[in-house]
Amino acid sequence: MSSSLEELADERRAVRDAVESLRMTPVLFELGARPHPPRALYRAYLEQSDVFVGLYWQRYGWVAPGERISGLEDEYTRAGGQPKLVYVKTPAPKREPKLQALLSRIESDDEVSYRRFAGADELRSLVADDLAVLLTERFEGSAARPDTPARPGAIGRVPRPLTRLIGREADVTRVLRLLDDPENRIVTIFGTGGVGKTRLALAVAERVNDRDPDGIVYVDLSAVSEPSLVISNVAEALGVRERTGTALGARLSDRRDAQRLLIVLDNVEQVVAAALELADLLAGAPGIRLMVTSRRVLNLRGEHVYEVEPLPVSAEDEETTPAVELFLERARAGRPDFRPTGDDLAAIAELTRELDGLPLAIELASAWVRVMPPRAILERMGGRPLELLRTGSRDMPKRQQTLRDTIAWSYSLLSTDAQTLFARLSVFVGNVDLEAIEQVANPDGRFTTLDLLSSLVDSSLVRPAGEAEPRFGMLETIREFAAEQLEAGGGAEETLRRHEAYYLELAERGSTPEAGVDPVDWLERFDNFRAVLRRAVRRGDAAEGVRMGRALAGFWHLRGWYSEGRGWMEEATAWYTLELWAMAELGEGRAERALRLFSLAERGYRSSHPRRDETEETETRRRLEAALRAALGARYEPLMAEARQLDFDAAMEELASDTPAH
Repeated sequence: MSSSLEELADERRAVRDAVESLRMTPVLFELGARPHPPRALYRAYLEQSDVFVGLYWQRYGWVAPGERISGLEDEYTRAGGQPKLVYVKTPAPKREPKLQALLSRIESDDEVSYRRFAGADELRSLVADDLAVLLTERFEGSAARPDTPARPGAIGRVPRPLTRLIGREADVTRVLRLLDDPENRIVTIFGTGGVGKTRLALAVAERVNDRDPDGIVYVDLSAVSEPSLVISNVAEALGVRERTGTALGARLSDRRDAQRLLIVLDNVEQVVAAALELADLLAGAPGIRLMVTSRRVLNLRGEHVYEVEPLPVSAEDEETTPAVELFLERARAGRPDFRPTGDDLAAIAELTRELDGLPLAIELASAWVRVMPPRAILERMGGRPLELLRTGSRDMPKRQQTLRDTIAWSYSLLSTDAQTLFARLSVFVGNVDLEAIEQVANPDGRFTTLDLLSSLVDSSLVRPAGEAEPRFGMLETIREFAAEQLEAGGGAEETLRRHEAYYLELAERGSTPEAGVDPVDWLERFDNFRAVLRRAVRRGDAAEGVRMGRALAGFWHLRGWYSEGRGWMEEATAWYTLELWAMAELGEGRAERALRLFSLAERGYRSSHPRRDETEETETRRRLEAALRAALGARYEPLMAEARQLDFDAAMEELASDTPAH
């Protein structure tokens, strides 16, 4: 519905009432309703409309700088071939000349319904009657010619997004180049959930639409769960009725408007089993091309897969990357007065790195700027984005409203074995080679690892890496979800134990002179060596920490990483030293003093590693506690309760100064 905003408020409400009384949806542009440029907004609304209703009285409307006509006239012009119902309020003693010229032009158009009215009540009746007649004519017209295929209707119209595309211009150009090649009949825009596949496809479709408005049809399959319904949805978008015994491609092949037609199929991953029917469609209609968005490839001959990567992030906080630009734009949409400080920009840059440059995750995080500054968002996220990013835009599909929903949707489409392997892969850090995956995630050889990895790669949950040797990795946001599944399935402890055993044995084997370790190859595994060290330190397992440290000492020396090696060893052994001291005191008969040392060691572990599970005990700690209980008997619990109340720093100083011999 188009009108000037200031002078026809009552009439706009009357039209809304009339439209809704017929169980239809009014599409009205309200200035300030959304934080987007008005022109982009009303053009997007026009794209989503089926009937144009124009209301005019005296005002021609505002003409934007650099434009020749007002938004009011631009709306009418851009309505194109839509049915137009125009209503003019009379009398109009102060009608502006430019509006009078526009109305004269409209009145001379034989295909426009042009009616005058005096008030809101009269207008309400006119609009309801005219829409009812229009619907009747359309229904009878389509029923009278069942064999005549219609032009693609509103259902196939390309949606116009209400937000600006950021950081994807090069991707748009590359996909357009693929589509311009007559050899490429099907292009699949592929990538992990939330990476922006649909947004990229719509930008490409908009460019194609600008060149040939009648040469593109859009079909959203997000709500379709049965592969058998895909062709039906395509037929509906094309305005073609299916017939028994006649393939859709064959019915389209003779149509002039299908000689050069691009069909955009959005959200195909849950109906990839329809791939063969899509291949038949292409075979039957040589002029048709498909642009598909999916988290899973179709695996059709001739399919050209274009993988969408996350937005680039930078190691330098001061650099404004596309990921940072996206955060800022979405943050200002919800909080227009947001003016980031230098610390804000540094925190935003760190946030985008934590979120792997994933657009959906960045948009969800930016929404929190309404209630807290970026630094607080970063701290609250604490390396676990799935916990924070729980609320998304209501107009998105439910499976994309939170980051967890997005990943869970892809996970739900996997086979049971693929889900198991996916969860086990979460114990690895960075990219990992096939041998490690076999040993840690498939120790009994029950899986065909390569086939399942291929399935995970095709589902955009695992990313291939490496050239000479195949390696595989995950985005950190996806790894967090996989770790949750591993924990929920009860296999976390056993898989982590295999991971530690494998990398500890690998490090010790590689530390011998005859091993001939390649430093570059070792560097690629180092994140997993560190993970083993980190877990040993976290649970206070000095024995395993020192074993790994000894195995890596030569590499630390070779790389000049002296401070890292020293830091790991100090952290691995610091509180272990107190336990050894407590054992010595107990051996000399000073059980109460030993208990105080044991208590301080426990508190030290927990203060250094607040997320440490209290059930994570080493053999040394278990033996020491048992010996103290035996020595102190019933006095153990009250003395331990007393020791836990001591001031930590004061108690440490007292013990250190009182016993220099130790």
